[in-house]
Amino acid sequence: MYPEAESILKNVTGATRAHVFSHITRTAPYESVEAMADSTDPDAKATRVMVPARHVHVDQSESGAFEVLKDNMTALEAEHLLKTRWAIVNIWRPLKPVPRDPLAVSDARSFHDKDLLEIYGRVPGKQAKKDYDAATKGSGFGMLYGKYSPGQQWFYMSDMKPDEALLIKCYDSKDDGRTARRTPHTAFVDPRTRDVKVARESLELRCLVFFEDQPLA
Repeated sequence: MYPEAESILKNVTGATRAHVFSHITRTAPYESVEAMADSTDPDAKATRVMVPARHVHVDQSESGAFEVLKDNMTALEAEHLLKTRWAIVNIWRPLKPVPRDPLAVSDARSFHDKDLLEIYGRVPGKQAKKDYDAATKGSGFGMLYGKYSPGQQWFYMSDMKPDEALLIKCYDSKDDGRTARRTPHTAFVDPRTRDVKVARESLELRCLVFFEDQPLA
């Protein structure tokens, strides 16, 4: 699966190198994690299910992207790869036809930096580490949460099938004022499928992508 994803990314983006550093499958309904919520639980207690992420976010902030690269490459590799353009791109695809909680992506041009808040996702204790191996090899990572602002534009693919996929850019070192550097995205409740009980099942592969023939920014 990983070699196929890396080949697709290189072909689609023109990258010289791609490295899948993690994957996550989401197979439980959103309500299942809501039912587990207990304010008396210790912070180190982790949920055991992965559900659609119903909040506007970008998987890595700029600092988080650097953390991911350094967690997944040797110091020598990182030193070399940080000299040229690089990015983090997710491949998102449904495992079955999407019955509910479709994924929406924003037009990056309509989503301004002032509407993104950087937070730090920390692995909640050693015991829970195994539950977060799919997200990071380190102790945590910076990410971005989004807030609403007039003028934001959103798009989604309706009735996605397992043979369809979305590429979602989470970070791009290229900062030329024209190239999208990140794409806020979120699962959302479609009023037409609000009462559907069957959970959405999806797979996301998180990938480092390198353009060693292009300048850093």
